[in-house]
Amino acid sequence: MTGLSPTVRRMVALALLAVPPLLLWSLLLAPWLEARARQAARLEAAETIRARGLALLAREPALRAENMALRQALSGVADLPAAGSHALAGAEWQRRLREAARRHRAAVHSLETLPEERTGDGMIGLRGRLQADAEGLRDLLAELEGGRAPLQVRGLTLAMGTAGRRLLEIQFELRGPWAGEARR
Repeated sequence: MTGLSPTVRRMVALALLAVPPLLLWSLLLAPWLEARARQAARLEAAETIRARGLALLAREPALRAENMALRQALSGVADLPAAGSHALAGAEWQRRLREAARRHRAAVHSLETLPEERTGDGMIGLRGRLQADAEGLRDLLAELEGGRAPLQVRGLTLAMGTAGRRLLEIQFELRGPWAGEARR
């Protein structure tokens, strides 16, 4: 360093003085600060989760009440026939179908309960003929398929009714659940 001017020597000396703090920063302080920031982020996330848990805990009675209300609403897909035999449950579905048809201005000509072997376990099948206008048929099908104990329309045949009237001759096959089978 003897051949260097005093200005260059000062610059080299300042650079040498700056190297230890830079090494200290890059090897010790920067990693420590990053670890501290990660730890703070984890702590904040844990606090958020804790706050959510406490909020859920505070809502527990309301959630339990809502759960019970839903269970009661769904408890029986409620209006399933619970008759003691397949034939009695089929008669109950026939009665409900006749009432629904009456509400929608449809005339039921015949109804029969399908044999248990044909419908499967826990199901009731009905076959029948009725007469209704298009709007009545639409409303009847909507009620049957959308009720609390829905019936599935498995087959539907439409024909124009007698001349001069806007009624449809309808043949259908329905299938629906039966609560009595589930209790056996």
